[in-house]
Amino acid sequence: VEDLHAEDIHPLKEFAWLIVGTGLLIVAMVAGVSFFAGAIAARVPYSVERDYAAGLTQHLEDSVLDAQGAAARTSLRELADELGRDMDLPEGMPVSVHYSDASVANAMATLGGNVIFFRGLLAELDSEDAVAMVLAHEIAHARLRHPVTGLGRGIAVGLVLSTVSSSLGELAAS
Repeated sequence: VEDLHAEDIHPLKEFAWLIVGTGLLIVAMVAGVSFFAGAIAARVPYSVERDYAAGLTQHLEDSVLDAQGAAARTSLRELADELGRDMDLPEGMPVSVHYSDASVANAMATLGGNVIFFRGLLAELDSEDAVAMVLAHEIAHARLRHPVTGLGRGIAVGLVLSTVSSSLGELAAS
């Protein structure tokens, strides 16, 4: 009989090492894919991003605003045009500002250079300078391609995690 070298390692300890190792491998894969997917997504031509995003904010354009909301939207767009000129946006990267009558105190940049400014935030800001600062911040997100980078990362991470569990991948991608 051949003498096998068998260590006395408890099966649960060996299983724990397997789980930890697999977990670390998944974390490393997610980090790597996330980094590269974000870098690749940021290189997608802006025209492609803009075409993809064409329908995302159409419901805001189609919404009926009262006179105050329409005036706010016009003022925000004029301010965004002025800020865009000062921020030296790349050729072919217009910023479209949309106004939402929701009471949410927020503003956000979305795909295709779309910026959504909510009534709730506008009510909380006490000066035009504060509005300009928030708007410039959101335009900077669009200029630096943060929305498309985040989307690319989310999709890539979702794909990697779906190899582990379909519900985990779906959760990450959403």
